[in-house]
Amino acid sequence: MKGIGYLILIFTTLYMAILYDSEALVFLAGVEILLPLLLFLLLFAGNFLLTLSFVQNQWFWEDGETVSPVLCIRKRGILPIRQIRLRIRGRNETTGERYRKRVSLEADRGVNPPQEILLPQLGYGVWTLSLKWVQVFDYVQLFWLPHVPPKALSCLVLPKRHSIHVTARPGMARGGLMELSGRNRSWAYDRMNRGDLREYRPGDALNEIHWKLSAKREQLLVWEKEHKEQGGWLVALDLRGWSSQKAELVYSLLYAMFTAHPRGAVWFRRQGEEELAFLEQEEELYLVMELLLSGALEPLEGEAARLDAEEAFWVREPLELWQGQQCLFAASDASLEELGGLELNL
Repeated sequence: MKGIGYLILIFTTLYMAILYDSEALVFLAGVEILLPLLLFLLLFAGNFLLTLSFVQNQWFWEDGETVSPVLCIRKRGILPIRQIRLRIRGRNETTGERYRKRVSLEADRGVNPPQEILLPQLGYGVWTLSLKWVQVFDYVQLFWLPHVPPKALSCLVLPKRHSIHVTARPGMARGGLMELSGRNRSWAYDRMNRGDLREYRPGDALNEIHWKLSAKREQLLVWEKEHKEQGGWLVALDLRGWSSQKAELVYSLLYAMFTAHPRGAVWFRRQGEEELAFLEQEEELYLVMELLLSGALEPLEGEAARLDAEEAFWVREPLELWQGQQCLFAASDASLEELGGLELNL
């Protein structure tokens, strides 16, 4: 509407200049034509020098929280870009749910202002968020230009977490993981003899780099070699597919056990391959949940399914929690809200 009004103003000035044969009005009409042309050229330059990017300083949110990814706006110099309008599209890789929202951001609050994009509560799972139809506007909003959207952002919305009481005793919980690592020594032994993470140094072996966590933190991180006795708890997921109840039970169990003793592993099958994911760092808990929720689970088969370690924990179909041959919880007999009264001894 502003553009139409400005065109009417220009034509009115030209008409009056012709009608009254006024040089002043002709000059004024020329100025009215050149000013928006100059404004458009500046907007074009500003759009070319504008950079939008997601800042992945946090990629996980708890259930019930408002998801708020940060969009960093970088302007080179003082350029006439006042507003940025965009459409956000999201897809849940776990459940297939989709999300759309239109957002307007102010881009004239100084240089490089990072701004949060507040999204309502999203369902649990691994979300891929991308920007579509990015438009930049000048100060008077006469013109707009499309802008190249930044790369998509992957974020994790964790399931609802229930309270589970876990007691760790001295010399605890080595049976399950030691038996598993004994059968799969090439997969487990090296990892269980690694220490803490540190920054990469020249000369470090490439196979010691933690690639997933390095990508999240945007710096190379390697495992510090440290001889440790094998040990830790083991959770085996003998499940098919995901549901809200399965996700809540698995996350509640892993969170409680990791809090009691941050040294364990998760055994599962996905896309026809059996995998062993370790939890030794706080951020690895969220990385493991992202790994689990990024694809549909399959029932364990072969040697792993026959593993009957006394101290290994199993989550099986229908939704049940077992320790060895003892059933500790069954969703058919109790609701997940009653997990708060469940006590596990590692």
